[in-house]
Amino acid sequence: MVVQVSEYEGLPTLEELMRWLEKLEEKVRAYREFRLKKLSEERARLESLTAPRSDLDTYLESVVGPKGRVHPCYGGFAIEVFKPEEFPWCVVILTLINNGFEVSFSRRGNTPVIIGKPSI
Repeated sequence: MVVQVSEYEGLPTLEELMRWLEKLEEKVRAYREFRLKKLSEERARLESLTAPRSDLDTYLESVVGPKGRVHPCYGGFAIEVFKPEEFPWCVVILTLINNGFEVSFSRRGNTPVIIGKPSI
């Protein structure tokens, strides 16, 4: 089978392929930097969630904000949840557990409540 040169006229040149490859490598480098930055941010967030805190009440109030209310209760906390769909469930629960509290859930009327009692 003989291939004619005219069949290859629409193919890119070596220089075009090299430029395309360089652009692709740059996109890969940019994506790698983006993922490494995200991973670093996620690690820092996880470390902040697992670290014991001496200012737990202040921290919980700042995390909960207007989406709930933090009350002292049973030597721990009762946290009313006003906006369940926006509430930082994961942060609050992990913070309580990682600071030595047992976590349970209840309801006051129609308001969900997270109860954090010191572990025995």
